Amino acid sequence: SWPCLFVYPSHSQSDFVKHFGESEMLAMRMAEMYPEMESGQETAMPWDYNNEFCCSNLAVYFEINVSGNPDDVVHPDSV
Repeated sequence: SWPCLFVYPSHSQSDFVKHFGESEMLAMRMAEMYPEMESGQETAMPWDYNNEFCCSNLAVYFEINVSGNPDDVVHPDSV
């Protein structure tokens, strides 16, 4: 497993997942953390006043650290 940090700069908030399984799909974790809302429903995050944080509203940016070897570059399409 590996650590994963979710950052919400627009709200000065973050979530830290200490053990994110190597075989776990990011999309599945995001669907748990940010479920789609029914009309009138509110998100579980008390700081999300506009109920913006549902999975379909989010974009993912990630960084992968590899060795200094240029042949070890990881392209997002391969992740």
